[in-house]
Amino acid sequence: PADPATVPVPLPVIIVSVDGPYTERDRKLWTFLLQAMWDDLDKNAIHELRVQEINRVFRDLGGEHDSKWIWESATRLTKTIVEWRYTEGDTRYEGIAAIFSAEIGRNAHKTGLLRFQFPGLLIPILKDPRRFARLRTHFMIELSGKYAVTLYELLESAANKSVPELTATVEELRHWLKVPTGKLLRWQDFRRKVLEPAVQQINDNAAKAGFTVRVKLDKESRAIKWVKFEIIKTTERLAL
Repeated sequence: PADPATVPVPLPVIIVSVDGPYTERDRKLWTFLLQAMWDDLDKNAIHELRVQEINRVFRDLGGEHDSKWIWESATRLTKTIVEWRYTEGDTRYEGIAAIFSAEIGRNAHKTGLLRFQFPGLLIPILKDPRRFARLRTHFMIELSGKYAVTLYELLESAANKSVPELTATVEELRHWLKVPTGKLLRWQDFRRKVLEPAVQQINDNAAKAGFTVRVKLDKESRAIKWVKFEIIKTTERLAL
């Protein structure tokens, strides 16, 4: 908490969609590998890390002892498609690619070495994200549940603004958190199963998150329409 390892990741305003079998554990692995290779991201096309070393970090933060999940997660990442959009001067760029590629066959398993790369066209955006969230990697890894991980990413994107608030309609929030279509449609169910557990995880670990969050609700015709998150940085984070 006194000196957190962090990595800047582009906001959803740049990464416009991520489609595929993309779990909360995959999000953690991708972010971790991005940080681990940060200094060499635009120097080496292919990166290497020992699976045992990757798993050691996750295991120390409450993960599994067996490293088999890393190969499974890497496989899902290779099947995940990311679209991005950004403007440079008067030119608007749009791109699409697999978010990740890796060697995952039997020989790779034998070596115990994960060889992987990030999409070349996306690397300049990853290295120079004009609008980004600086994620505390270890805290993110410790979170459980996809909604807590995604909500933390969203809140961190607003934490350093002059007014650290994030406001969204319920529908926008459902979309951002990737609640399955047709599920948890009643506000009470969404709040009880998605919103409250995710907020509680963050607030229960304020020292590691670097902030707490207060939720305010606005109604429209007696129905909850807007959700406002007020982000309050910890004293330690303000000092840092």
